[in-house]
Amino acid sequence: MNLKIDSAGRLILPKRVRDRLRLTEGSLLELEERADELVLRPKEHVPAVIQRNGRWVYVGEVPSGFDWDGMVERDRDERAREILGL
Repeated sequence: MNLKIDSAGRLILPKRVRDRLRLTEGSLLELEERADELVLRPKEHVPAVIQRNGRWVYVGEVPSGFDWDGMVERDRDERAREILGL
């Protein structure tokens, strides 16, 4: 991906990058200067759960090998036991 610096020295990060990293106006970025490259990293910790359209949504990265189906099944079993008094 190529970015162009404007006459004031600013870069515009594409919307899809801002959305993926949950960067908004005022977000802080850390700049690391290396021999022949620049590295930008979000400085702030961004919450993994946000409210979107009135619902809580997980927007963080899921660890590899995470068992969503097993987690849902265990939660259903636990709720059923509570409801049935088992």
